[in-house]
Amino acid sequence: MERDPVDSLLPELAEWAEKQAQPVQGNSNDAEILLRLLYEHVGLPELGELRPDDLEELLLEQFPAKVAVEEDEDLTEVLATLRELLTFAGDTGRIEPGQVDDLRRKVDEIEPRFAEVATAPPDEQPYDLREELGLPDRLPPLRLPSDEELAAAARQSPLLDRARRLAVRTVACPIQAGALSTADAIAAAEALGFAVPDAVEGMADIPELERLWEWAAELEFIGPSTEIVEVGPSVDDWPDGDDQAVLDVWADALGLLLEEIFQDECADLDLEDVAYYAMVSLFLARSEGAPVAELRDMIRDIAVDETTSDSAWDNWIANCGDPAERLLAVLADLGAVTMEGDIARLTPLGQYTFGGALTDGGVEVPLLPPVEEMAAFDLVDFAKGATDEELDAETDAWFEARGAVAATDDLLTAAAEGEAEDRMIAVSIAGPHAATATQRWQEALDEPMLRPYAKVTLHQLNPSEELESTVADAARLLTDMLAAALDSVDPEELPDVLAETVPAGQEPAVFEEMWRLEHPDVREVLALIGDQHPDKKIAKAARKAGFKIAGE
Repeated sequence: MERDPVDSLLPELAEWAEKQAQPVQGNSNDAEILLRLLYEHVGLPELGELRPDDLEELLLEQFPAKVAVEEDEDLTEVLATLRELLTFAGDTGRIEPGQVDDLRRKVDEIEPRFAEVATAPPDEQPYDLREELGLPDRLPPLRLPSDEELAAAARQSPLLDRARRLAVRTVACPIQAGALSTADAIAAAEALGFAVPDAVEGMADIPELERLWEWAAELEFIGPSTEIVEVGPSVDDWPDGDDQAVLDVWADALGLLLEEIFQDECADLDLEDVAYYAMVSLFLARSEGAPVAELRDMIRDIAVDETTSDSAWDNWIANCGDPAERLLAVLADLGAVTMEGDIARLTPLGQYTFGGALTDGGVEVPLLPPVEEMAAFDLVDFAKGATDEELDAETDAWFEARGAVAATDDLLTAAAEGEAEDRMIAVSIAGPHAATATQRWQEALDEPMLRPYAKVTLHQLNPSEELESTVADAARLLTDMLAAALDSVDPEELPDVLAETVPAGQEPAVFEEMWRLEHPDVREVLALIGDQHPDKKIAKAARKAGFKIAGE
């Protein structure tokens, strides 16, 4: 039987520890836990292969997931044990001295986060934002203003302005039990324009002021003193700090608002995560915006389930207000959202900041490079999330920068090399400029992937019988069209999709051409039609063609 690597190593470690001039700071129990996590879960075959990234997985992922830790448990000994293991590995020649230094620096870097992550309750453990919200690995790129312009927008935040004015206005005022005196609270509320009730016994009687006070403290506009009001570091950073400091304060404010907007006295419903889901909806909508009604319905779908009473939603709205409108009002006050009628849109600043949060959560959100550096695939990728107006502006600038012939060549080359969705987008972008690059479109007639698109485009410029579409052309167009929508096509819409490219009655002939195509998605497309088309004859013809591919 093969010996357990941990059991084999522990006696050597103990012997090494006894020979040290100074007592080691770790302990054998923690050493065994760490070694087993490294071998069995991080996947290291031996200690000598340890790298800095492995330490991050060990301490921030595997240890919190596999080791039960009490909230108030002191974990300094665990890190001390790990540092002793690194010294042991260096002393015994398993790891080079320079590598030991690198690993020690990595432990030092991780240490501030380790205890917080390791002691967090299971439902508060860091999670994969991409998986949690059902997002793809990558979203279309953003075109955003410069950092200087974004910071200028962040400096205009009404909410942050009030938080700063509250801090400056109340400096040196006494604090008791974490609150201002009644007189100081009334004076501050009046100065900030908050409604003050006729009878005020304390700051809690002015909810807007109390909420702003808590946010100002968490955002460090107000310092940590428990006796008198003192200003915190954010007073210097916003709005007069450098651009990055200003953006950091604004980003912290957005994160705080999303986390705490619904953490108040209204406890009839669990709305803990709905603000993040609403932000994702707004982010995915980009410049198109999201209707308030859709956001409200989404919040209700998340908050109301089979365990919720029928009246809970109505009671929540009666007591606390419409959650969608409440959230959007706060986001607009920060400067993250603009409203146009009943349509809410993220500002560029909101897109920039939340896009960064999504990237940190495992979803790649690239930024569109300057127009002179853009490749054809950048423009195609951008089109997947842009409005028509935005795409037209980027396309015009890109064609002007590259010239019509070069731009068309790049787009058609990308179309020939890309997947079905990319090909359809690239052709649609290049098509309106065809009159200035007809030679490249003529050449596309000789490229199988592009031939049907080239025929349509050139026929529109100069109709001729030679450019009439054939059954083979229809087969390729249909294959691309359905391949681009394999995961989203509605079975009820399938007949209309076929009708766009296939004349009624010619479906079997087109399917016969399809199975012969050198197209990576043709098998899946025929299977889709065969499984979901409501016309049994058409579905059978698609299945028959698909069988021929399987039989090759």
